[in-house]
This record gives sequence, structure tokens and C-alpha cells, in this order.
Amino acid sequence: MFGYDGRMESNWLGIGATLLLQALFAMILWRRLGLQLPLIARRVGYALLACQVLLVLLYGYSRSEFVNSVYTQWLLDLNAENNLPATFSTVQILMLVSIGGTNALFTLRNSRGLFFFWITLSLGFYVLALDEYFALHESSPSLVPIYRVGGGLFFLGMSYWAWRAKRTTGRLIVLLPIGLVISTLGALVVDSSPYSHIGGWQLWNIPLEEGLEMLGMLLALLGALGLLGSAYRPRNWRRASVIFLSLFLMFIVMFGAIILAPRVELKYFGQRTHIEFLDGALWLRGYRLPDAAVAPGEPFTTRLYFGAAKPIFRNDGVSLHLVDQETRSSFAAADRNFPTLHWHRIIGRTNRQSLTLDIPSDFPVNRAFWLVLTLWHWDDEAYSSLTISASDRQQLSGTQVVLRELVIPAPPSPAPSVSLAEFENGFALIAAELPESARAGEALAIPFTWRATNESTEDWTQFLHFVHEESGALWNHDQQPLGARLPTRLWYEGLRDTETWQFTL
Repeated sequence: MFGYDGRMESNWLGIGATLLLQALFAMILWRRLGLQLPLIARRVGYALLACQVLLVLLYGYSRSEFVNSVYTQWLLDLNAENNLPATFSTVQILMLVSIGGTNALFTLRNSRGLFFFWITLSLGFYVLALDEYFALHESSPSLVPIYRVGGGLFFLGMSYWAWRAKRTTGRLIVLLPIGLVISTLGALVVDSSPYSHIGGWQLWNIPLEEGLEMLGMLLALLGALGLLGSAYRPRNWRRASVIFLSLFLMFIVMFGAIILAPRVELKYFGQRTHIEFLDGALWLRGYRLPDAAVAPGEPFTTRLYFGAAKPIFRNDGVSLHLVDQETRSSFAAADRNFPTLHWHRIIGRTNRQSLTLDIPSDFPVNRAFWLVLTLWHWDDEAYSSLTISASDRQQLSGTQVVLRELVIPAPPSPAPSVSLAEFENGFALIAAELPESARAGEALAIPFTWRATNESTEDWTQFLHFVHEESGALWNHDQQPLGARLPTRLWYEGLRDTETWQFTL
């Protein structure tokens, strides 16, 4: 179950450098900023800084030889998501978001410019909080260019408004862009610096990178909190504190709703299932397919919802294939590694993963396909598929399970004016071309054209009977109307297709 050892990623030199940086920050806070900041801001600053120092020490402890628990290593990892340091950083950013919202409400009547500044800051840092907790840019690399452009524009806009508002708000407002610069230095410069790697040894980038990010956010937070504490009279400060706490609780609730969103989405919009792997330690709770029918040339995105009975630390991945039921051939596939090496599963939480299959423009239509799921593990030498220990769905093998069967519809065609026969289940026989004469032993090819005016969920069989006019003797050849390639249980509204029956009389 274990495939993660974070002790190779860090060293005491990086931890010591981070602690030294935090001590320097404490001295600046005490000697330089102490006189400018109100009492409430100083107290919050010391409390949050103490928490940061404690997190760095706990991180060093988790990487020591005294800790063999993979769970403890993940829980205290500065570079992981959803754990203790990530939660602290998110709460710190949410405090800044709430202070920005409070300042926006207090400046609405007096200055539209300041209101715009604070509301933009609040929204921008809320996006940053989402990324900090859920590691969005790491799991979706396509977001990185957008973040860089958006972050640059946000920083320039905030610096401009800070310069304009300096006369009315005081010098504390410059702590906001300075804090952003320090956080960006840790998040982008230190993390990508070639000097942070010597051979395979990471010199400082994990503890120092995260330390700079947290200190930068703390500096910006102190600037915003200092303005909130010094710009209003005690009577207004009491009202501001109520607004701040209300907004802070609201953002915490919003984060809780986002964490619970996959479970709500599965309950109301997905399809439930129960497919167990790793002897029940991991299971698939359900899936969600696109609401609209998929057409050739369009992407097909499937959302998968996983749960676990214990935290799991493995280098795993998931694969989806569209497998033709008749030929057992795969016509489209998508593979994905889970976002991080230690893709943990918090007990009771539903984790959502999305896979997109690219459907080619020449993809065969009107054929029955299985959507087949496989989980696999990479052990640094080879891929191995995970065995299914229990399933409520059809299995193609011990490692392959069918989520559901589906069909890619053909482009719609005009309905015929006349049919040979119409049946009560919504099927219509449009045409059948039988020969005028045939001999016993001859191979016959008879095309039948069908149309469906309703969706179907049942399997029907077409009976073709040859009856002797005098004796009444009967010969029959029975099969599904469109053969094994498209059983009637998958027929859809507007289907029109022809199947040529090949048999010997």
C-alpha cells in the first residue's frame, strides 16, 4: 500500500534556512512594523507566525528517522494538498479575503476606487485560496499560463490602486504588493530555480518555497488587517469585526461546500455503483457521463467518484476504453495518473477524477460499445492492473469492469413517408429486399432497414419465417434486427439503419 517516502525530498539545511527567515521576519515585525500596526494586527501576526514556525518544525520531525508512518509524513508535508499545512495556508488566505471584503463594505460610500480595489483583492485571493488547497494548477497544467497572465494583471492592478490609495490609507497598504512579491518569489522563482537542485538532491526548495509563500501571505494579511484596525473608530471597529467574522465563516462554509460538491454531484447527477479494489480499501462510488449524446469528433468526458476505507499512498492511475462489443476492440482510450504520487483518500470523502476520451471524426456510429474502466499501479519498473475484489457491474476480466454500454448515434436522417410495418414498441420496418426466387442451399443476402421513434431498453429478436403454401412447413432464421453490433436495448429516438442478413436457405 505504500509508495511514498518524502524524507528523500527535504533536508535540514532547507528547514534551518526557513526557520532563520521566520526569525528575521519576527524581528522586523517587532522592531519595524510594531509601531505602525494596531494591537489586534500585532497579536494576529505573532500568532500566525508561531503557527508557521510550528509547521516547519513538524515538517522536519515527519522527515526524521523517528517517523515511519506514511500517513504522518503526508499529514505534515509542506508540499501536499488537503493536509495540515495546506489547510493553514488556506485559512490564512481566507482571512485576507474576509478583511478585503470588510474594507470594501466600509469604503463603498466614500470611495468607489477603494471599493473596487478591495473587492478585486478579495476575489483574487479567494481564487488563490482555492488553488492553494486543491492544487488546481498542478492537477491541470493548462491553467498555469492563465494563472501567470491573470496573476500579473492582478498584481499590476493592485499595485496601481495601492499607490493611488496611499494618501488616504497610509503606508500600511504597500505591505499588500510586497507580500505578493515574497509569495511569488517562493511559488515561482525558488521552485523553478536551477540552484535549488544539486544533482538529485533538492537543496532548499520545499521548505523555503512554502515558507516564503506563507510569510508573504502573512505580510499582506497584516497590511490589510492594520488598515482595518487603524482606519476606523472603536465603535466602527466593533461593527467591522462582526462583518469580518461573518465573511470569514461564510468563506469557510463555501470551502466546505466545495469539498462536499463531488458527493452532492454524484447523488443528484451521477450513476451510483460499487466496484472494489485493493481488497476493499478503495472503491468506485459512481460515475457521470455527458448529458448530451456524443458525436464523432467531439470529446467525451467521464467523471469518476472514488472513496476509500483508509488513506492510500500509491503511484496509481485510471484508464477508460470504448470497447466494441462485437469485436472486443478498443476504439478510443484515455489514461491518467492520479494528481500526485501520494493521492490520498480521506476517509468518508468522495474524490472526483475526470477523464476525456477524444472521439475521432471517423468513429464508427450505431455500434454497441462498453465503457471499460481499469485501475493500474506503477512500481518504477512496470504497470500492473489492480484486481477487482467486488463489483456490481459486468466484468470483462479480473481487472476490467464495464461501467455502462453506449452507442454513438449517426447523424439524423429524414423520416420516410411510408413504412412496411410499425410496431407498438416504437420500431418501424422501412424496407426489406427479398429475392423473387431462391434455391435450397443458396446463400441469401437480405437487407432490412429499421427506424426507431422511441428509445428502447429491451432486447428484441426479428423472426424471418419461410412457410410452404401447401403443407404449412416452416423454416426460420431468427436474429437481432441489426445483429450483434447494435442490440435493440441501445436503440435511440431517430435511429435509422440497415443490416444485411447473410444465411443459407
